[in-house]
Amino acid sequence: MILLPIAAAVILLILLITLGKVPPFVAFIVSALAAALLLGMPLAKIPGSIEHGIGDLLGDHVVEHRRVRIATELRRFLLVLRRWRAAADDGGAERKQR
Repeated sequence: MILLPIAAAVILLILLITLGKVPPFVAFIVSALAAALLLGMPLAKIPGSIEHGIGDLLGDHVVEHRRVRIATELRRFLLVLRRWRAAADDGGAERKQR
């Protein structure tokens, strides 16, 4: 009867998010804890299991988010350098120093 505790955890997840207005990440952890307890997992193994599951689930998304963020920051930096170079070519940098 593995499906019954898992179904209860999914229903709990949906109720926490929709009716309880709990942030999805917190609701996910609470429902994972409930599923582990309902399935009879030893208490000592629950934190490691949840950490491993969340790491597998979110690992690729975190890496992609960092990649996009680094690319965005690099683009901003290059735009600033381009503007600075254009200002220097126009003599704007020399006028600001005076």
